[in-house]
Amino acid sequence: MVDGAELRGKVGDAELLRLIFNIPDYFARRTDELGVRLPYYEQGEAYWNVVRRMVADYFDIWYPALETVCADTELRDWLEALVGGLVHTAALKHVVGELPPVELRDLAIDAVARLVFEVTAHHEHYGSVGVYAQDVRFCSFAWPVGEQCGTKITAATLMSATSFPMPPLLDPIPGYDEFSLTKFLTAPSANDEARLSEACHRYYESTLSLVQMCEEYVGQASSRSFPWNCGLWMFNPRYFESSVSV
Repeated sequence: MVDGAELRGKVGDAELLRLIFNIPDYFARRTDELGVRLPYYEQGEAYWNVVRRMVADYFDIWYPALETVCADTELRDWLEALVGGLVHTAALKHVVGELPPVELRDLAIDAVARLVFEVTAHHEHYGSVGVYAQDVRFCSFAWPVGEQCGTKITAATLMSATSFPMPPLLDPIPGYDEFSLTKFLTAPSANDEARLSEACHRYYESTLSLVQMCEEYVGQASSRSFPWNCGLWMFNPRYFESSVSV
């Protein structure tokens, strides 16, 4: 995650951490700097809103009050490990311990949503390793410590285990379009299962609306003037995988 890292030294530590993990706030700042609202930012924010709403709904089920957030030491430990373990945020680890409950909860939600954003939308943008590395002779990115390059055996082993495609987020088989989060998300009690199902269905409906929005943008490309007369596919959930092909 590098969006926002260029702001180091220009804003305070707490603000920098927020901008790195909160996509819309970062996009808004960049829009002000550029003086133009890019379609990339519009669709990126739309996808972020879908993901963050689902994450926030799930947090509300497990953490119904701020007191429960504060009481979960593992949540704070996870945030500190995440922030401290990333190159661009390691120096900001101290901020996590200084946040009040409301901001801690918001950071936790933003962090989970940001990770989902990275392994879906941004991974779709960067491409999957399997696409580029079907011929293992070109796989020299698994380098043993002290060696100048990766071995063919290392590369072949890596690619044989990871170069296959993963299940699509939206299955193209008619009648099986819904990738239900309820298949792997759990509620804290049986009484909360209805809320979880409702949240997952809302996510599903929002995802399909985003698909329609993205496909309409592509379909209308020829009617737009240069340089806006091209398509944009990286935020269309239709092309996302339910796991990352690496």
